[in-house]
Amino acid sequence: RMAGGRCIGAVSENDGAQTEWSAGFVLLADGGFQSNRELYERHVGGDYSRVFQRGARTGAGAGLRMAMEAGAATRGLERFYGHV
Repeated sequence: RMAGGRCIGAVSENDGAQTEWSAGFVLLADGGFQSNRELYERHVGGDYSRVFQRGARTGAGAGLRMAMEAGAATRGLERFYGHV
């Protein structure tokens, strides 16, 4: 939920019923974007096909994309945690 250029909550849906959540701050924790080739190559770099991923393949960047589409600023995307 957006108002005045900031996120003030969220709306969830479960079995067709919607619930609205209000909040002073919203944290999106979706697991990252390690399984999204485009985001990986743009922000981390390197050839995605040569990366061995040990974690879950569910981190496709949905939270990051949603926040950016809502106008959120990003920082630190050039850093990553991994073993070289």
